[in-house]
Amino acid sequence: DGVSGATVTSTALKKAVTDCIEAAGFDPANYNGPVAAAAAESTSAAPDGAVTVQASAEGYKGSVTVEVTMDASTIYSITIVDQNENWMWCNVACNRLPAKMVSANSVAVDGVTGATATSDAIKNAVVECIKTAGFDPANFGA
Repeated sequence: DGVSGATVTSTALKKAVTDCIEAAGFDPANYNGPVAAAAAESTSAAPDGAVTVQASAEGYKGSVTVEVTMDASTIYSITIVDQNENWMWCNVACNRLPAKMVSANSVAVDGVTGATATSDAIKNAVVECIKTAGFDPANFGA
């Protein structure tokens, strides 16, 4: 919604923000509401013996909880199961980082600019999952 009595200015501001989002290479449709749980694509089906663990880490506005399916050498999937972050920043970080970490099989991936605290929370929660599962975080770039 725009500001009553400032329709032209509100419209111009919304257009400028949309243009910035598009210029950054993002889809403006992703910035229209709360973030749904974001899941990374699995690189392959998890074999027997893989474990699924949940852990949380503090983000900018609260904890971010992830669920990781892995074994001692491979991260098969990462899902954001709960978060209280700003929807705009988390929408990008929560949708990109899990897939990047699964693809790289590592937590040593670049965070999202402007969403550093959320990016760090996701990475730290994944590291906690690795530790909780009894695996060596160093095997995953931590």
